[in-house]
Amino acid sequence: MKPLKNSILAALIVNILFIAPLRAEIVERIVAYVDDYAITKSELNKTLMDMRESLDKITEEEAVNALINRVLLLKEAKKMKLDPPESNQIKEYIDIKIKSLIFIREEDLQRYYDSNKGTFKNIPFASVKDKIEQLLIEEETNRRLQDHLQLLRNKAYIKIQLTPLKRQ
Repeated sequence: MKPLKNSILAALIVNILFIAPLRAEIVERIVAYVDDYAITKSELNKTLMDMRESLDKITEEEAVNALINRVLLLKEAKKMKLDPPESNQIKEYIDIKIKSLIFIREEDLQRYYDSNKGTFKNIPFASVKDKIEQLLIEEETNRRLQDHLQLLRNKAYIKIQLTPLKRQ
């Protein structure tokens, strides 16, 4: 009876040590690396769902790039020791690093007003000046942010792995 128990125990140990690990499956897949940070498939899926609420046709690649940009900006914001939450850190970082350096000249405001008079429908320049300034600042912020992100991307190690897994 004792040899039977030992052989069953040995078979169980062999099964646990050698056969069970062969049946392991991937729990979380990495879709991109940004320096030492891994972006997971579940993060990508959540971002895709969130982005599709406002943008119908967003691809996985666009969502991964948005996540990469977010990681890069958060990393820079943390270097500046900005306070959480993360969404505020990014906004604050952009306000300090980019937006605060933008100045729109009076003649640029007037030029925009003159070239878009049809949009303003005889509303005096003084009444729309602040809105024009906000619009031009936002456009310039976006342009400079794209340039800044490109610089950050050039300095970072980024690897995107969006190819689907092959089932066996």
